[in-house]
Amino acid sequence: MKQWKQLMEKGNQAFHDASPAQAAFYYLSACKRASKLLPHWFDKEAVIAAVAVSYQNYAELHFQFREYEKGIECYRTLSRCLRLFRATQQGNTFEMRLVDCTLKRIQAELLAKAKLFPVDENNCQLLMTEMADLVSRPVGMSASQAYH
Repeated sequence: MKQWKQLMEKGNQAFHDASPAQAAFYYLSACKRASKLLPHWFDKEAVIAAVAVSYQNYAELHFQFREYEKGIECYRTLSRCLRLFRATQQGNTFEMRLVDCTLKRIQAELLAKAKLFPVDENNCQLLMTEMADLVSRPVGMSASQAYH
């Protein structure tokens, strides 16, 4: 986790120094590092937060430089990463609830971004629907169970 923090600090510094290529490198590296730690780190709350913050910062970088579709794709990758992790946590309601809460939070943040920036509403809405579908299901219920 120490390496992840260092990558995020360097990314944040590059972002504030208006060095988008450098910030993108560090944020993407932080995304990869946190995603790698996700299934293995003992403190699931901390690692889920690390994954979310990494991708949110990477998305914010794209939004600030008017790369709106790339920003939405960062949220999509974050959503996919969390949903895949959640699928491995069947029977572990604590981790599943952590993921659900994080998905709800990023869904709200994405909705706010859609109001601020000229994003492709269809692409944004599709991602929101994907996240809402998972979050609206009872913990432990798969998509096939939810619709049968």
